[in-house]
Amino acid sequence: MDGLVIEHLNKTLGNRLVVDDLSLRVAPGDLVCLLGPSGCGKTTTLRMIGGFLQSDSGTITINGVDVTTLPPERRPTAMVFQNYALWPHMTVFKNIAYGLRLRKLGRAVVEERVAAMLALVNLTEKRDRHPAELSGGEQQRVALARALVLEPDLLLLDEPLSNLDAKLRVGVREEIREIQQRLQIATVFVTHDQDEALTISDRIAVMSGGRIEQYDDADGLYRLPQTAFVAGFIGAMSTVAGRVVDAGLLLGTSPVPVACAALGEMPGIERGVEWSVGIRPEDVRVDTGGSPTATVLKEVPHGHFKELLLRLDGDDATVIRAYVGTEHPPTGRVALSLARALLYRDGHLVHEVAPLRPAVTALAAP
Repeated sequence: MDGLVIEHLNKTLGNRLVVDDLSLRVAPGDLVCLLGPSGCGKTTTLRMIGGFLQSDSGTITINGVDVTTLPPERRPTAMVFQNYALWPHMTVFKNIAYGLRLRKLGRAVVEERVAAMLALVNLTEKRDRHPAELSGGEQQRVALARALVLEPDLLLLDEPLSNLDAKLRVGVREEIREIQQRLQIATVFVTHDQDEALTISDRIAVMSGGRIEQYDDADGLYRLPQTAFVAGFIGAMSTVAGRVVDAGLLLGTSPVPVACAALGEMPGIERGVEWSVGIRPEDVRVDTGGSPTATVLKEVPHGHFKELLLRLDGDDATVIRAYVGTEHPPTGRVALSLARALLYRDGHLVHEVAPLRPAVTALAAP
């Protein structure tokens, strides 16, 4: 069983290349998110997987069967659309049973399978309600049950939580993940919400301009974003031009080096040349007792921690973000140091400057 295998998929809409030589593998039982900004090609890719849109070139196989040219009804897939597409005049039971009845299954089989789905999504007591009588989360679960009752090999979800409020989204996405893991069904989930993707996925394909920038698990994407785009899209990141010197990193136009202890373990990194330096806020160390090297421009409370916006001495344009505890005293002047930094060249990660790592490891070609 090969799961989903996409190879060299291309699609042009109008005069724009929307999906560009995209290849992707989804293992059986995995939930994979296609994540990216609007217009990056993620929904177009999903629609081609489901057969609602034909590719210009490339192949799509599901469990070893080439489905590239098959219509949706002949593919072992089921799709949950963004607007759920429930029939308003049908009850919950009839909405879920709709696809089974199109397949002309017997009444007893339909009753048994729909009842099982109702139990799975905790809607047994609402089987005779109409969609208008349900909450947004309940409507989403009906749409999910209608897809799963067809027993597909591959479940496709097109931003299924976008119509829900923030608090409800968290609960429903946890329910989707629990059901997906219980059934062990391969799933492709489209979203533009990075928190959503990082929370529920086994792996995430970050897309930009119709291409996959990086395909990795949540930890890999956050800790080692392989391109400048991924670094800026996943989590908070300060990105600034910088040079490595013996005393640390010269950032922006500041003449004062920012210490980074891990540089001592990586003496082979080129000195004096310009890098694009990526710095996570949690890797910035702020000391109110040392020799000041930056000014606190603003404090942003986040409940259990504070975010500081810091301006480096001698550089009015560069702002560095730092996360500190709520007990950190407010002050205008602080000393900075870095626990970790990422060095990029030509948009690609070359070095991770971090303690307890092999020395001078090239992670990607410049």
